[in-house]
Amino acid sequence: MKLAIYYYGILWAKIKLNLQAYATKSIVAITSAKNYYFDTDKNNHRKSKARDEAVISGYIKYIDTLLNNGIGVIFVDQIPVAGWDIPGRYIQLAKRGKLSNEAFQYPKSVYDDHTKNLTNIRSNSHPNFYLVSPAKIFCSDGVSCHSASLPNLYFVDTNHLSHTGAQKIVSLVRAAILYHQQEKLGNGG
Repeated sequence: MKLAIYYYGILWAKIKLNLQAYATKSIVAITSAKNYYFDTDKNNHRKSKARDEAVISGYIKYIDTLLNNGIGVIFVDQIPVAGWDIPGRYIQLAKRGKLSNEAFQYPKSVYDDHTKNLTNIRSNSHPNFYLVSPAKIFCSDGVSCHSASLPNLYFVDTNHLSHTGAQKIVSLVRAAILYHQQEKLGNGG
């Protein structure tokens, strides 16, 4: 439990510092910065449920503090990551002549299960809270999450987006910013 409190304490200290920096901003973007891998062997690195809960609680407090201070928040939800080296997998499959889009996907139900603890953040109903959901793009069919659409790979390694992958999320963030600006103008802000 000390570990969870320690992380939470650091997060709250950062909140106080960031509020001063954000005082002149009308909107900020926050990302979910935890990797939830499809490959369950890599998921074993998670420290504890208590630590996860403390981190989520810190995120919620941070977001609420920003919102209560008149700052809009764009929350970029967890990016679906498969947990394997995407370019490495591409090379292996190409050598065997077995390249297919299906080889770069995994069940969306796994993503949903691994990220269910983000529900309390996702469900924020404040009018200046904007949820950007990469799963809507990478898991658009609602059945599978895709790490590539051949010949385009969405990741440069296990969990870092390629230019192609990032562009997909940038368009969602841009739309949220434009919507926020229109709302501010429409409300005299």
